[in-house]
Amino acid sequence: MASSATATVTLPTDDQILITREFDAPRELVWRAYTEPDLVRR
Repeated sequence: MASSATATVTLPTDDQILITREFDAPRELVWRAYTEPDLVRR
């Protein structure tokens, strides 16, 4: 599955980097993809 999403990078303070990205998927699935080891490997 190809993705054309881009990330937005901002510097809210001198010691922070904020990376924001939107996914065309349900919130629960995105969370699982980031937190479940078997899905992270994909």
